[in-house]
Formats: sequence, structure tokens, C-alpha cells
Amino acid sequence: MTLALSSIIVEIPKVRRKRRLHKPELKAKVTLEPIWGEMTMAQMIRKFDVQAAQILSGKNSY
Repeated sequence: MTLALSSIIVEIPKVRRKRRLHKPELKAKVTLEPIWGEMTMAQMIRKFDVQAAQILSGKNSY
């Protein structure tokens, strides 16, 4: 991404977030939570800090 500020060109580097490794305990919670059905998808995403696709892939495996 490049910004031009009155003849000064500033290059903004893209910062990539490190890949996170989740513990088996968290994976089990994320997999079982949608099966119980006590929380909405948005609540689970905020609680576990994961993407919706990760929650759905665990749910669909059962």
C-alpha cells in the first residue's frame, strides 16, 4: 500500500499476524459449543477468538 502526501511517498508495510496454534482443550470447547446450542455464532467468535469457519468445521465433523 502506498500513500502520496503532497509529493512525499510513504510505503506502508503489510504486517502479517503469526499463525496461532490452539491447544486441544480449546479445540474441544470450540467443537462442542455449537452442538450444545447455548450461544450464538457471534458470541462464540468473541469468546474463543476464532473465525466462523473454524467453528463450523468442528460442528460439521459430528
